[in-house]
Amino acid sequence: MYSLENLGGDLQIATKKAESVIPIATLLEKYSFIQKIKGEVQIEALKELTTKKGEQTFLLALVLNDDFDSVKLNIWGMDAVEILGIIEDGCFIMISNLSVKINTYTQ
Repeated sequence: MYSLENLGGDLQIATKKAESVIPIATLLEKYSFIQKIKGEVQIEALKELTTKKGEQTFLLALVLNDDFDSVKLNIWGMDAVEILGIIEDGCFIMISNLSVKINTYTQ
C-alpha cells in the first residue's frame, strides 16, 4: 500500500466536497510526487513512537478517500498533533506537496 507524506505543504479544510479531477489511484500509479490532493478524511490513529535514534515522535494515520479510491496518509511529528486538532472524520481537505512512498507504516 502507498503512503503520502507531507513535505511541508499546506493543509486546507474544505466546507463542501470538491469535484475530483484525477482519481487518487491514478495519481499513485503515475507519480512519486503529488502537488495537490483532495478527499474526505477518516482518522485511523494517533501513535507515539520511538525512532531508531531513540527520539519520541508522533504518527497520525489517516485515510483520504475520493469518489474512486482511498489512500493512507501518514503525518509525522508535531505536525500530527497540530493537524489532529483541526480536522475531524468526514471533513474534506486538500493537501499539497506530497511524496508517494511504500513503507511499513502503510501496511
